Amino acid sequence: MCSSFVGRIEDSSQKDKFENIDSTTNILPQELTQEDVCREIHVVDGGTIYKNAAAILNILEEYPEMKSWVRLARLPFVWPLLPIGYRVVALYRHFIFGPASRIFWLKVITGLGLISAFLLSCKLWLSSRFYPLTPIVADLPRLPFPLDYGIFLFSIALLAAIVLKRRPQKLIFAFILCALVLTALDQSRWQPWFYQYSFMLAALGLYSWDYRDNKKNAAALNTCRLLVACVYLYSGLQKANQAFVVDLFPWLIDPIAKLLPAHLYLPLAMLGFLVPFFEIGVGVGLLTQTYRNKAVVLAVLLHLFILFLLGPFGHNWNSVVWPWNVVMALSVVLLFWKSEQLSFKDIVLTKNSWLHRLVLVLFGILPLLSFVNLWDAYLSSALYSGNIRSAVLYVNESVIDKLPAEVRRYATKTADNKSIVNIDQWSFGELNVPSYPETRIYKNIAKYICRYAANASDVVLTLRAGPALINKEGPATYDCSSL
Repeated sequence: MCSSFVGRIEDSSQKDKFENIDSTTNILPQELTQEDVCREIHVVDGGTIYKNAAAILNILEEYPEMKSWVRLARLPFVWPLLPIGYRVVALYRHFIFGPASRIFWLKVITGLGLISAFLLSCKLWLSSRFYPLTPIVADLPRLPFPLDYGIFLFSIALLAAIVLKRRPQKLIFAFILCALVLTALDQSRWQPWFYQYSFMLAALGLYSWDYRDNKKNAAALNTCRLLVACVYLYSGLQKANQAFVVDLFPWLIDPIAKLLPAHLYLPLAMLGFLVPFFEIGVGVGLLTQTYRNKAVVLAVLLHLFILFLLGPFGHNWNSVVWPWNVVMALSVVLLFWKSEQLSFKDIVLTKNSWLHRLVLVLFGILPLLSFVNLWDAYLSSALYSGNIRSAVLYVNESVIDKLPAEVRRYATKTADNKSIVNIDQWSFGELNVPSYPETRIYKNIAKYICRYAANASDVVLTLRAGPALINKEGPATYDCSSL
């Protein structure tokens, strides 16, 4: 970093105003020690010694085009922060710049993405809520208040420390342990973004965080590359169905359709047929050397498009995926841009990494089973694909009157004097995430409503399977006696 800075000075128009001294081969001024100059940059100007950020500003003052920036830096509310910023950059210089920079910035954006998602979906991680928890084993105890708040805040603190700390391995695995506890206690937390973030962090946790360790650096990055490419590939495959093309895609593009003349709506809606092939092409392109950079550009444009459609200028919907799309766009650049030296084999078949083999199975192979309803849709990149199970929960009026007000607000009356409790709206309204679209989750929610029913037939759950290739689970109906 210092060599680069000095090189820029020597190539500049003001180079004659400076004499660059190599502290390892020259005699230092009497006031300075070798330890001092190895720690931070020093500038000697007419007998006055400047160091740290003050030295940088002293250099920049010699450049007329930089004087306005120097004046800004000397403002009372800016100046105290500059020495801190200098020390942070100096501490992380081997990771901010150079071969290890990809993995450093990937850690930063993944940690910040998870923090954002936690803050946007607070109730998802708490036991103190009305939307039922669905543990992986029925007898698992729920975390009582205030312990649930404590683990939630501790998880965020761990993520903040992971972002800031230079060697975060222990912190990463502490967070992974918290994540395992939280996801074991409620399967609604198995959101696709959390699933992806957790495995990316785990890959970074296996890195030694020695900037000279090129072997483990490559292994961690290739694990993340494989994961991200599989997400694009299966996201496209999941969208290759009628429900996405006919129903979901027209809804998604509605913010754009409103800005266009009416006669352009049909051609725009027909683009839904191309979206699956577009995403599949991005996923495959990222794994190739020839088309990798082009796939990166297309992926970034895709996420900008999604952010517009779902963001505040579009549907203003599902805000928890907004930071996820930002993280995905940045991740694909960090992982794949200008990495033509990597072959398909390097990315997919990285050796000597058990986590890489696990990611290959979980993200590259098992999602195929989702097409025959043998693997969860959200663990197979099926968010906003139309290829998921849905449920309708019919509830008699006598039960609606007994429900907590926080649940009643998601009930709407039907023509036959019954009501429907909209599970997806309930999940979005209380947790700010979509309901986890699996039979066991829907049955557990219906079972919770049955606690307020006098008769078994007062609550009826109707399940509809997504358009999988082979529907092992067809439409099914349950009342309280069968739950």
